[in-house]
Amino acid sequence: MGATRAGRFENEVTPETYLSKLREEQESTMSDYIDVKLIIPKRIADQCESYLKLLQGALTKFAIGNLSFEMGDAIGLAEKWKEALTIAYTQMPGLMEEIENSARQIIHEESK
Repeated sequence: MGATRAGRFENEVTPETYLSKLREEQESTMSDYIDVKLIIPKRIADQCESYLKLLQGALTKFAIGNLSFEMGDAIGLAEKWKEALTIAYTQMPGLMEEIENSARQIIHEESK
């Protein structure tokens, strides 16, 4: 399996295809959240909104990086992708853990 001229492996999706799939997943997640927002505790709803804002921020940085690359700015691509990765691998997992802890706390409070 060798790399192509564009620096991707054979059969690897393009950044545009990848971003499109990410956007579809984001829209699905937002739709699911809207469906349950009124029935979940406010604390968790607020945390979910913060998570979705982080997701939007990461996707925006990813898209801006792709645009930078298309305009010939490989450094801009690397910078924006690094920012997106920082959000995805540093900030989002911590917030997911907070959401999980809040949910567990509510479950334990209600079971008393």
